[in-house]
Amino acid sequence: MSQDRLDDAIADLGPAHKVLSGGRIEILNFARNGAAPESKVLERYAVVPSLANPRVLLPLDASNRAWTAILRQHATGAASPIARTAARTLGVMSRFGLMPLLLRNQVSVVTDGFNLTETPLHGFLGDLLGRKDFVTSLRIAPRRPNGKPVVQAVAHNGTVLAYAKFGWEDLTQRLIRHEADVLNELASLTRGMPLRVPAVLHSGRWCGLEALVLAPLPGMGKTPRSSTDVPIGAAVALAGLGTRVVQRLGDSAFWRRTISQVVEVAPLFDDKSREVVLAACSTISDRWGDTEVPMGRNHGDWIPPNISIRDDGAFNVWDWERSEHDVPLGIDTMQFILFVELQRRCPTWIMARRVGAFGQAALARHGLEPQMTNLLSMLTLLRSVLWYGEARAAGREQGANTGLIRILETLVDQSRAGSSRQSVHNTRM
Repeated sequence: MSQDRLDDAIADLGPAHKVLSGGRIEILNFARNGAAPESKVLERYAVVPSLANPRVLLPLDASNRAWTAILRQHATGAASPIARTAARTLGVMSRFGLMPLLLRNQVSVVTDGFNLTETPLHGFLGDLLGRKDFVTSLRIAPRRPNGKPVVQAVAHNGTVLAYAKFGWEDLTQRLIRHEADVLNELASLTRGMPLRVPAVLHSGRWCGLEALVLAPLPGMGKTPRSSTDVPIGAAVALAGLGTRVVQRLGDSAFWRRTISQVVEVAPLFDDKSREVVLAACSTISDRWGDTEVPMGRNHGDWIPPNISIRDDGAFNVWDWERSEHDVPLGIDTMQFILFVELQRRCPTWIMARRVGAFGQAALARHGLEPQMTNLLSMLTLLRSVLWYGEARAAGREQGANTGLIRILETLVDQSRAGSSRQSVHNTRM
């Protein structure tokens, strides 16, 4: 058995191991290319894109209908264009029985000496759903600062039954608890509105993990992917769910939280990242600290994979773990535009100008001040960069995102140059 176990090169499967085993990692193992004769195989998965870079575990024992449903999610919801293309290709190949040719990186979930007929994960979800006729796929996202196993349970007839998230250490457990609280709060607030959020089927502790099981939202719809296609209607609906107040940025609880987090995690960054983060804080405080800013509820991870525009005009929105109720309005809009532009272009002055132009148009549609584009861009970038520091503080070997750092530095330089020009103009007057 030992020669079949996965080696250290794919240790990123550790969180998935915890989830599949219900925290009892000693009762299950991953084995490559099948298992030794004395081992019982409980489930089989394809590791995508590779064993050395595991991001998704796809169930090899799924029916064709289940495969179609599983791959449809990745083909429409994956952040990377390459991942979406790969999922569509797999979907086509599955119809011709050619999957084994593409999915060569395979593992089995095996048990030795334990009286198991299914994985603890399958048993937990089966008891919750009241049925056993389903398979599970797992999205791992090990290199994302919020990375946690997300499980999709799909019946053999292709019906998506549930999605489940599992917090396996302090950071992800805290985020999942927060998302459960947000969704329970939004359940009544969004009733009858064009903003649709998942219903919570279960939340709480399970075998030492934090579990959140969600019902699928009906109607997949279209994922907005253009900087001119920002879902303003959803942002306006979200902002209308809570109290909107106007506050001086420097006095706001939001800015105090941000500065507190910078103090906590900045020492964990490399020199360059720390320099840019501190420069961004200084620039924001100096230039906009006295600015009055409208505050309200935000989503916090407002990117294309988390949003779908249904045929009836309603918005399906997932992943609420970063949502807060007292954040500068417009941050979500700028996060969306920055995500799209960073997916397509290098973080340069040209990209910064594009972000500014798209941002001004989108904020005007939102009923917000277009001239706040630079501030809101810097705020959302700063928050995203801090996620990486937060992950390092939680004990992960998480490096900084160089793209985020570079565009944040560019915006800091732009803002400082703008302030200098304004000072010269005022002096001449």
